[in-house]
Formats: sequence, structure tokens, C-alpha cells
Amino acid sequence: MRVPWIRKRSRATRGRLICAVLALGFALADGARGEIVTLSGEYGYEKSVARNLAPGTMVDARGARFRVANSKNSSPASSADCKNGPLPDNPYPLQIYDSPSAVLLGGQFEGEVPQDSDWEYTSCDSAAVRIWDSPNSAVEGVRARRVSDGVRFSRQSPLFKLDEAWLSDARGDCVENDSLRSGLIKDVLLDGCFAGINVRASGERTEEALGETVTLAGVLLRLQPYLYKGKISHGAPLKVDQSSPAFQIYDSVFAITGAELISRKQFAIGWEKITDCRNNMLLWISDIPWPGKHMEPPSCFRVVQGELARSLWESVRQNWINCHFSLIRFTDDPVSDPLECDTGFYGGKY
Repeated sequence: MRVPWIRKRSRATRGRLICAVLALGFALADGARGEIVTLSGEYGYEKSVARNLAPGTMVDARGARFRVANSKNSSPASSADCKNGPLPDNPYPLQIYDSPSAVLLGGQFEGEVPQDSDWEYTSCDSAAVRIWDSPNSAVEGVRARRVSDGVRFSRQSPLFKLDEAWLSDARGDCVENDSLRSGLIKDVLLDGCFAGINVRASGERTEEALGETVTLAGVLLRLQPYLYKGKISHGAPLKVDQSSPAFQIYDSVFAITGAELISRKQFAIGWEKITDCRNNMLLWISDIPWPGKHMEPPSCFRVVQGELARSLWESVRQNWINCHFSLIRFTDDPVSDPLECDTGFYGGKY
């Protein structure tokens, strides 16, 4: 029997944990379903890995706090990139493998991913949460900031769901699905992503996502520029190529700065991938002229520019925060006012 959950801790603590894990393992072997595994307390730089959980197992991490660190030094550069230095790293603090219909509920992920150094030297692979070969899995109620990638659904994890998550200051993708599977991203605040939703095949793979669709519903997404190969720039809200899945987008807001774009072509392909959408906004939160060609979204997006766009973003962002007052957060996060929650406006609980 394989131990389904391993938390890498001190030897004494690990011994007590193994006893609890073995007890859970015997329960699973007896055919139990819908188990609850509870994580709580400070995990720091310790990795937590789940494998072969029973179908439908819930991992309740609402009381757990993790550190995300992809760099061994605080300011990666050509002389010492993120792989070199004295600092502890923890690129994947929470991972779930081979666990169909698993649900991760909650979890606070404090990142230490450098925010000012060049991406070229800072891009050691990392994600706050990684779900691997776990179809029908869900991640709900997560709060993460200053990370590389936010939540990653890898390999055979079709029909994934990300719900009621708050991610900010992501040097990479806020959500990564480079295995090109269908899924749902709903009711999330993605407040500062170098790139938004990644559905582009990774590495040398050439498979196409025939028949696959990713649905966005109630998604608030703001792109955030970072230093990238010597220039301040950012990617696209939909990180795609011609082999990517189709998109359906409803009641969502994309906020884009006037920073240099890595690829205007990627914007154009992203818009072409949308097969159905309604009631969305594209906020050009800049006073520089609208770039026009390649940037025009479908007619189901209302385009707003300049000061009004900035004001609208602050309104929808704060409305999401007001309407999600019970979500785990950091002590210096903006305060929620439940009485100001407008469920009929963008950011209201979807």
C-alpha cells in the first residue's frame, strides 16, 4: 500500500504523522470514499505531497499556511540566477497526484518569488498548487501572492475546476493548463499576472486540444508587467497558440496595462479561440492610445479606456473582496465590507 499523503517535516513530527497516514491508508483500503484530510498550522518551506487519495477525498487546508520560494537568492541575475544562492527554496509547496475528484479547500500561500529581477534569471519552475493526473479535481478558496505560477493542472487532469480563489503578483501564469484539458475557472480574482490563463502546450509536445473547452465565468483578471528580457512587459490574458482549447467567457473582466506586449499575435489568437461569450469588459487601464489591430476583442467585450477603466477595475476588485469576506487572507489584504457586496455587479459571488 502506498502512503497517500506525505508532509516533509522533522523526524519526530514525521513519525507521528506517518501513524496518522497509515490509519487513513487502511481506511482507504477498506473502501472508504469521500474522506477528509485536514492540514493546519505553519508548513513554512516544507513540502506536502498527496498521492493516490480515494476518489472524492477533500483536503481541507483552510487552516494551513505555506511558503512558496523558487529562488535561492533574493535578486537573481546573470551572475547568480534563481538556482544559485544560500536561501531555502520550496517551488511546489502543495501537490496532489493520481487522485480523481480530489478537492483542495483553502490554503494560504505566501510567496517569496523575486518581483523586481529579470524573468530570464528568475524563472525557476514553480507553482503554489500543482494537481497532477487527477481528473475532475477542484481547487477552491485558495489565497496566494508573490508566486511564480499560481495553480497548475498538469497532465491527465481533465474537467478541472478553480473556484473562489484570490491570486496576486504572479511572475508566471496565474493558472496553468498546458496539458490542454477542459475545465472551469469561476468566481476568481487574479490581481496581477504576468500572463493570465495558460493553455498552450509546453515543451516539444504537439498535441491539439480537439473538442476541449475552458470556461471562464466571473473571472476578474489584471495583467501586471514585469521585467522580461530587459524590457517591462507582460503576456496575454489567454496564453494560447493554434493548438489550444476553445474558450467560453461569461461575466468576466480583463484589465490590461499599456506596457509592451510579448506577443500581439497571441492576443489575436486568444480572441479567435472564443466560441461563446457574453457580458464581459476589457479595461485598458492606461492613458496611452489604444493599440488597435490585433487587440480588438469580440463584441461580447465592452472596451473601456483610461481613468474610467482604472476606476472600474478598483470597483470590481473591491466588490469581489467585499463579497468574499469569509475567504482566508493575509493580514494586510484589503478589508471586506459584506454590506457593500453587490451580487449583481462584476465581482459579486457567481
